[in-house]
Amino acid sequence: MTLHGYAWLYHIGASCTNCGVSRPTDGLCARCLDLPYCKICKRHLENNCFNEVQRKICQVHLQIILFLHVTIMCILHTLQIGLLFIVIVTRCLVCVYRTVKNDALYGALALH
Repeated sequence: MTLHGYAWLYHIGASCTNCGVSRPTDGLCARCLDLPYCKICKRHLENNCFNEVQRKICQVHLQIILFLHVTIMCILHTLQIGLLFIVIVTRCLVCVYRTVKNDALYGALALH
């Protein structure tokens, strides 16, 4: 059979699960199998899509991880400032309570 005789196989609906190129069977094409893949999204991508090919995490997911890290650090910083404010206010209230209690105690003793 000629090359055009097999063309009907490419139109059945089978395609590479990574790049979408029509092929006779489902799965990865030979080109995608030769590419490195991201450990997170499991996609086979070009080398320029990775900051460090040894780490096997694509730049998109590195940006997501960095964004989440910065967001969490900002939240923790905000919580830390809020908790510090609560601690200061609580300590001030305790000091005021002790002062009022002592004044009442000493005032009561002075009256007798």
